Amino acid sequence: MIASGRMGEAISVCEYVLNTNMELAANKSFLYFLATVLLRSGDPALTARCLSKVSQSAFEALPSEILAIFTELQRKQASAESSKDLSCVYSDKVYSVSEEYLKKTDDSQYLPVWKRVLALLKSINATSIVDIGCGPGQFAEFIKENLPYVHYTGVDFSSTAISQAKKRVDDKRFVFYERNVDELDSLDSFNADVFIFLEVLEHIDADRALISKLPPKSDAIFSVPDFDSFSHVRFFNSISQARERYSPMLSIKEDFEVKLSSSATIYLLYGTVKDFT
Repeated sequence: MIASGRMGEAISVCEYVLNTNMELAANKSFLYFLATVLLRSGDPALTARCLSKVSQSAFEALPSEILAIFTELQRKQASAESSKDLSCVYSDKVYSVSEEYLKKTDDSQYLPVWKRVLALLKSINATSIVDIGCGPGQFAEFIKENLPYVHYTGVDFSSTAISQAKKRVDDKRFVFYERNVDELDSLDSFNADVFIFLEVLEHIDADRALISKLPPKSDAIFSVPDFDSFSHVRFFNSISQARERYSPMLSIKEDFEVKLSSSATIYLLYGTVKDFT
């Protein structure tokens, strides 16, 4: 992640390259860096100025997933939106082209996380779950294969994700809704034993506000990363840092570190929503 104190330097580097070195300005790695800087800056005028200097041929040569990033930046610039959250426009494009989200459950890099979640769900005898930010249904498919009795509700703001999830999991116990939970006053309408947020909270500016919408005393399972990515608003240097951020809203009961690779760890936490009434 670009530290807030270094953002000015990063912006200066991007503008210098765009003004002086068109060959480097067309490089995929530079364009990815540029996109990250523009998103983190939240400055529509800067975005417009920088995007106007990227050649059309450079855009046309970009892989689909990086092109989706610039499509989102152009949308933000046109609407003068300063939020760092990414919209369903970006998600729809990524889910449409990404091979990672089309993989079978057993081939997903997140399988170790899902197995740990499964163990938690079994230990608390969960019979109904709500999966916020369910994506294209890979975790839902895993649940169908391993918890034959559970009732599952998947929610995502991406129409593409919901369409793919419905095709992936065709079962009357599994329902999927296209909905932006940020626009709901509370999540009380979703009746469930457990609310699940897997690789969701790091994408949302108002992550703690979202957690506060959960019904008091309900159980929650969530995961956050220790690594940065274009779409991450934040990441965590330790599991204790994750506990500290969410403990005002949740009584954390268990936490786990799940290695995805030598350089990537997922922090998985389970807790109960505090009742302030």
